[in-house]
Amino acid sequence: MRFFGKTNGFVLLLSAVLAGVSLGNAAHADVLFKESFDDQKDWTSGLKVNDLSYPGTPDTWQSVARGHSLPEGWDSVRQAPLWAPSTGHPDRHENLEILGGNSEKARGGTGKSLVVWRDSGGPNWQWNSDGILTKVLDQGESSLYVEFWVRFSVNWTPLGKTGATKLFRAASWDGQGNVYKFGPKGNSAPIIFWDYEYNDYGLRNKIALRADPQETNYRMSEMEPNNLPRKMTNGSLSMNFLSNIRDLDGDGVKDNSITTLSNNTDFEPVGADGTKTTQEEFYGANWRKVAFYMEMNSSPGVRDGVLKQWVDDQLIFSNENVPWMGPSSPGNRKWNIVHFGGNSHFHAYPDEDRREEWYAIDDIYIATDIPGAEQSQVFEPEAPADLVVD
Repeated sequence: MRFFGKTNGFVLLLSAVLAGVSLGNAAHADVLFKESFDDQKDWTSGLKVNDLSYPGTPDTWQSVARGHSLPEGWDSVRQAPLWAPSTGHPDRHENLEILGGNSEKARGGTGKSLVVWRDSGGPNWQWNSDGILTKVLDQGESSLYVEFWVRFSVNWTPLGKTGATKLFRAASWDGQGNVYKFGPKGNSAPIIFWDYEYNDYGLRNKIALRADPQETNYRMSEMEPNNLPRKMTNGSLSMNFLSNIRDLDGDGVKDNSITTLSNNTDFEPVGADGTKTTQEEFYGANWRKVAFYMEMNSSPGVRDGVLKQWVDDQLIFSNENVPWMGPSSPGNRKWNIVHFGGNSHFHAYPDEDRREEWYAIDDIYIATDIPGAEQSQVFEPEAPADLVVD
């Protein structure tokens, strides 16, 4: 796996085996983008210079193409804070920050990172703090690997009406229209969303799959993947860190050994005790390395698309029959845009508290393939434990 650290000025590729995958076609992986944020100028999403459309507040949708000032190498931003200097709250933060003064929020405690703030407040139906930093890829890719590190603040509220926050998405953007308009009338499909959510069942690994054409098949109503670790609901999966990361195809037989993903309390494999996973066990104040691999299906209506996910080099999700392009898709969709951050359904505190919490993203790496790994993954089922023969 690739190690990308604050103390190094280069990327070190090690010919080590990823958890759950074997060595193969690393030489064919083209690096598309890297970002450590260390060399970026100080920047926030609330800069007055980005007040171009409606005088009074910085524009909600900011992009280089529309003349806004953004971090170097990035293309677009969406921001909509409740409590921020740009909205009349000088003692609070803008949705997005890349600041030298946030070095304690950077990986390794030096340099910079992307800090995303979420605000609690507003009507209960409202999704707030739509802080998104977007990279448009030069050309569409049939396969895409995205790796980054994420850390949550120590006072992060895990459970509270519902505490859901969008963290990451990769998409096939139509190439025109608002890059932040999603849904059946939006401008992107397929899409993979990764959300933070904590409910009565503990911390969830929440992945939403959106398919093409978005007008009729946005939530994969035409065709769903087979062999999932649990049933999809409206195109989304809310998975636990217990059986769902050990039985990846949902057939009742463990096919994935958890070896590199440990909790922060007793350093045993996550979910080994069979109880629900807590925020402190999984994240606490520690950094986690997260990676996704997406591969478009070969043609519309064919179940051979791929989605894989790792945390700390541990494979925790893998499916190779995703119909990203449904039967009625015109085809030829490519992965061409990546978003970091997102809005939150966060209403745990009264508005007068003006509650805000942060998470940080650092050391982003985007390529056309999994570093040091073959695209396909074959699982060997584990021998059944405690087998009794009468």
